[in-house]
Amino acid sequence: MAAYYWSLLQKGTSITAEIDRLIFSPDGELHDEFEMLYASLFKKTEPYIRVIELLAKKKMGMTRQELLVAGKFEDNGAFSDILKDLEWCGFIRSYTMMGYRTKSDVFQLIDHYTLFYYEYIDGVRQGSNYWRSMLGTPKYNTWCGLAFERACLWHVDQIKKKLGISGILTNEYAWRCLPDENIGRPGVQIDLLIDRSDGIIDVCEMKYSKDSYTITSDYADELTRKRDVFQSVTGTKKAIHSIMVTTDGLTRNEYWGDIQAEIQLDDLYEL
Repeated sequence: MAAYYWSLLQKGTSITAEIDRLIFSPDGELHDEFEMLYASLFKKTEPYIRVIELLAKKKMGMTRQELLVAGKFEDNGAFSDILKDLEWCGFIRSYTMMGYRTKSDVFQLIDHYTLFYYEYIDGVRQGSNYWRSMLGTPKYNTWCGLAFERACLWHVDQIKKKLGISGILTNEYAWRCLPDENIGRPGVQIDLLIDRSDGIIDVCEMKYSKDSYTITSDYADELTRKRDVFQSVTGTKKAIHSIMVTTDGLTRNEYWGDIQAEIQLDDLYEL
């Protein structure tokens, strides 16, 4: 399937122009791809798309129970099959929240095209130069950051290899904690935790930037808060390491030394 999409690109044309031509032009070959994609995979698309629409609104994902309530599904085997089908096809992933029981697994939308569709195509007025007009805007830059995070989640094995822990038994988690004003605790969201059998938990921060990423005083404080809240709420006795995954490395400044290891974009694609 991927080879088919690549075959649609015209040689010598920029990716920006090709996205406009293929997706945003009314007669583009991928203009109606969303409907065709799901119709080609599922006999009855409505319940599948209903799940997808709910997950598209929740970056960190939703539990099975949250999906049942929000989508008004019946709690039965048919709903389980919908989740299994979507995961098997690579549209969603399920992950365990560290410190929670398996039945609280979270389902997260990870398909790049589907996320792109709900962000830029669904219900949006477009034109043949739409994508070109988005370049450099805050919305575009936010999308780049989210896309980079997903690329990192797809390449955890390469992250572990760069950290030199490929031979160590690990579990990978995401984690979130709602704010509690009664005790003055801030909300925390961590997209990737690597829980290692050697007594260490790697807290991975993923940051997209066009140049080397600079850790500011405020961001350094945020990293400290994340570690402190995570350690306090989970009660873990393991050492907490801060890992930065960036597009082009870190700027060497006074806060750089607080990071135990750094990984760059190129490291994600090493075999």
